[in-house]
Amino acid sequence: QYQDAHRVYSLVKSKKVDLVMVAYPESHSAFKHTVFGTDHLTLIVPSHHPLAQQSKVNIEEISGEAFVAFDQNTPTRSHIDKFLESHNVKVSIQMTNNNIFSLKKGVEAGLGISIVPWKTVDDEVRAGTICRVSLGKAKLQRELAITTLGGLQQSGISELFINSLVAHHGMA
Repeated sequence: QYQDAHRVYSLVKSKKVDLVMVAYPESHSAFKHTVFGTDHLTLIVPSHHPLAQQSKVNIEEISGEAFVAFDQNTPTRSHIDKFLESHNVKVSIQMTNNNIFSLKKGVEAGLGISIVPWKTVDDEVRAGTICRVSLGKAKLQRELAITTLGGLQQSGISELFINSLVAHHGMA
């Protein structure tokens, strides 16, 4: 179940959950992060958008575009904002949400373009409702980690899960 980034850290710290999966793990002495992979983030556009005809664009080309964004309090949004700012790109936020499914639906409805994890749009690309457009040389990735309470011995099943996930993603 998706939870706000700040909430998941609180759940681990209060021992209400043993572990959580996070993107862009926060550095904090109370937590142990086990990185298990990275998500490549990609530009997505509605299939009828002019950029849909291109396989790649320079990041500067999306300046001024209507944009469907993650909620402001999410680490992914913060990193996308910094990425756009570092390339002097300003977009016009039309909708925000913390749920990738909702962002994709906003793009499909023509509310704007977005940047989301590559793997999350396979079905929509296959169906032809969304197009992935490479940002050329500009690369944006997010680190994925399992977060646990530091200094706490994990249960056997938790350790098995973490080790399996790390091995599956080739991070061992």
